[in-house]
Amino acid sequence: MISSTRIVQALTVGLGIVLVWSFWPTLVGVVERWTIDPKYSHGYIVPLFALWLLGSRCLRVNKPAVKDTCAGSPRGLTASLVDGALAIARELSFVDRNAPKAATTPSAGSWWGLAMVFSSVALHMAGEYFYIGWLSGVALLPGLAGLCLCLGGWRLLLLAGPSIAFLAFMLPLPFSIEVALANPLQRLATVASTYLLQTIGFSASADGNTIVLNHPPPLNVAEACSGLGMMMTFSAMATAVAIVLKRPVLDKLVVVVSALPIAVASNVFRITVTGILYETVGTQVGSFIYHDLMGLVIMMPVALFLIWLELKILSHLLVEPEPKAPIAFGLGLGQSPVAAANGHHKQNPAIVRAGSIEDPRGAQFQLPQRTRKRGRAK
Repeated sequence: MISSTRIVQALTVGLGIVLVWSFWPTLVGVVERWTIDPKYSHGYIVPLFALWLLGSRCLRVNKPAVKDTCAGSPRGLTASLVDGALAIARELSFVDRNAPKAATTPSAGSWWGLAMVFSSVALHMAGEYFYIGWLSGVALLPGLAGLCLCLGGWRLLLLAGPSIAFLAFMLPLPFSIEVALANPLQRLATVASTYLLQTIGFSASADGNTIVLNHPPPLNVAEACSGLGMMMTFSAMATAVAIVLKRPVLDKLVVVVSALPIAVASNVFRITVTGILYETVGTQVGSFIYHDLMGLVIMMPVALFLIWLELKILSHLLVEPEPKAPIAFGLGLGQSPVAAANGHHKQNPAIVRAGSIEDPRGAQFQLPQRTRKRGRAK
């Protein structure tokens, strides 16, 4: 006889297939945007990191149910991936949790998941009807959350919540927000790079979004070089670093918020180095490094270095107090007060009982009792 849990799982899987089918045109458009728009080229990595995060969280919960692997070797990495997949399957109740190696009991799904799936479909239809592509893409996230709620209940939703939220970085921004952010970032990068070139000692002046150098041609800071793409990539990278790091919540918030200034600083560094190459080496080498090598090879290590430097500074500014060990007040005989205060009671232990201290040699000593005089009632 098929259990009701298996029936609910089968219905949820069918609902998930229907959901993917309805969102398929939107997903194809998002992948095409990753291909043609450099600002969102990081979108290919976002789903992979989300899956890894889900597997690691499920693996942490089902730790007794998986075996240890050899870290640092390809075989150990493959075994870790397999263990993560098995942990996800256990959370989804596809693998028998009542086996001897299982660590938890299955959690029932919640019918609230259907409400979330229906609201996701409604948002998707509204986005398609009013030609709001961003709304159609964002509607996928509550749909995935609803599927998790139907399969594993609130427990699975809590485990998969960070992974689902991280998928927001793979979606393009609305066009109005892109235009509103691109122009100020473009102007800021031009002015800051010009000032930095002048500080170093080069002849440079800002004419709109163009940096006029001593030797022609001028350096044009186009809209694609405004730093918006770096801001999107660094935001996703900073959020991933904050999720992985075992640091206080305040440190993680600072790392996520600092993605915007790090993106601006990295873009200014990129334009400044290009201006120096324009003046010293030539425009061909400068253009190659500016458009190809700088964006693919150099900027990511620079951003990671800035995040590492930021974490080092935070580790000195925000110091966590070490947990204080309780002080032992035992009166062990033949033991120095310093050793008794440090809790070294194993050498000569004393057992404290009600009203007395019993020494291991058998002698008992009465503790002084605090007395209080009571007046007679009139």
